[in-house]
Amino acid sequence: MELKILKNTYNYINKMKTIFNIKNKIFNHLLINGEKEVCEMILFKMFKELQKASKKKSKRIITTAISLAAPSFKLLIFTRKKRKKKFIREVPYFLLNSNVQVSFAIRQILKALEKKSFYTHKNLKDEFLIGTQNLSKTFDTKKLLHNTVTLKKNLLTYYKW
Repeated sequence: MELKILKNTYNYINKMKTIFNIKNKIFNHLLINGEKEVCEMILFKMFKELQKASKKKSKRIITTAISLAAPSFKLLIFTRKKRKKKFIREVPYFLLNSNVQVSFAIRQILKALEKKSFYTHKNLKDEFLIGTQNLSKTFDTKKLLHNTVTLKKNLLTYYKW
């Protein structure tokens, strides 16, 4: 019985750590020109709007949207100049660290918002709600990235295992 309680508390602590890390990562990516107060207000209003818009917990919505947008590959572009020819090679590599995957997913979500307008809490809320349903542009970019990686899977031999 005690062992089960210890496992549950350990899992709860780990879950809270990851949620706190995700909140900090969103905050750091939203931060523009050091305007911390503005960024905090955007995040606070976004969480409130998410709570009003759905019955699910806002933290759960954000984590699912980020996990669905997080890719497991990234393409590195190498350019070599030999004489007059320019040689470009795109080499896929794995994003093994989950922190890097989460950070990359948050960047993709914010890139999708840049096309609309400046970051507002309503735009962020809409993007996270759409992201949980796999209808977001970030999910499409993830699919496109994985398709290009499968086409260039012969270049995975350059990956250092």
